[in-house]
Amino acid sequence: MGRSLRHLLGAGAFIAVFGWLVPHAGAWEGEFPTYEAYMDYTHSYPYAGEHDWTEEFQGLTHDADHWYLTQSKLLFRVPVWKDLDQDIKGDEGVDRIFMENIPELWPDYNHFGDPCFYDPDESDAHPGYVLVPVTGEDKIRSGLAMFRADASLDLVDFELYPEEGGQDHYAGWVAVGPEGLVYGSRNDIDVLQVYTVEWEVLQNSGELHMDHVGTLPLFDENGIEPYEMNKMQGGVITASGEVIYLSAGVNDCEPDYNMGIFAFEMATGKLIARSCQTGCFFRYQFECNNRWDEEPEGMTIWDLDDGRAPGISGQLHVSLLDNDAGQDNVYIKHFTMRRYLEPGDGIQDEYDEIFDHAELNFAPGTYEEAITVGTDGTKDMLFVAPDGPVLIR
Repeated sequence: MGRSLRHLLGAGAFIAVFGWLVPHAGAWEGEFPTYEAYMDYTHSYPYAGEHDWTEEFQGLTHDADHWYLTQSKLLFRVPVWKDLDQDIKGDEGVDRIFMENIPELWPDYNHFGDPCFYDPDESDAHPGYVLVPVTGEDKIRSGLAMFRADASLDLVDFELYPEEGGQDHYAGWVAVGPEGLVYGSRNDIDVLQVYTVEWEVLQNSGELHMDHVGTLPLFDENGIEPYEMNKMQGGVITASGEVIYLSAGVNDCEPDYNMGIFAFEMATGKLIARSCQTGCFFRYQFECNNRWDEEPEGMTIWDLDDGRAPGISGQLHVSLLDNDAGQDNVYIKHFTMRRYLEPGDGIQDEYDEIFDHAELNFAPGTYEEAITVGTDGTKDMLFVAPDGPVLIR
């Protein structure tokens, strides 16, 4: 039996609607613990970009106003207002540091991974840190580099991953939770490694001290069987600390590999979402039949619906590298959990179409359509009216 919702939304108000509709079919989607279900693929930008920052591209992160991009031997700092669908080296506001110019790393190490930004104390004047996993040749043990998140991109310190974590020479990505715990892994895994960093010591003395403190086992959607992921590439933890998104895959893949984008609940390690190649919202499409095909790379979460970043919107941004015999191409694929509506739009259609734990964002005005939020199953939805009163009738 359906229910009719007629409600006045005041400025800045929201309604959470619980318990009524089954999520759409397609890629696997379970119940998110928070409104951080960034699964609605919107577009790619750049789309097959071939520029001076795309060769051997590895990943991306950000602070309040800048992107941080990694190639295998280069770290960039790029203003958010800079159009990424072009060459950027030498441009105004763009800073970079070459691995070859860092004696603490070169020549033993030759590969940056997917980076992560973290500021342990946003109230002080310190700009925070860009964490970059680093690997080398000849099975040398991998490590973590800490760079200043400012125009200098100075290396603050570098430390090998503790042996207890078993990462050995593997370190393709790093993620930091809101409480400061650091996560990483080997290549083919069903468990994540967890580390502590003595952030106060790092800020006061510039010395990086890292300890292995445990693991986060990953499980299937039932929370029972270990869930193996193949060829790890990137990771990012949501602002709440309750969900971790991971990317995995290579250009020369095997049919039984688990590859694409995955979301896991941090409290339990249970799979709550998995991308598909086509035919679903959570679409992360790539070809991986030979060495010159495409491979997933790193990711970040940044709400860019405010228009600051040319060509880019959404909250989850996941890169894809097209390995060409000449210059590599990069796609950055953008995902959202938000749909925008204006008076006259079909509320019911949007509600029926969108997935569990998404947000409907209403422009001010009157919507002459009652919305039925009943039928079988469950669906949690956030209704938001940030800019003024909304009447649904």
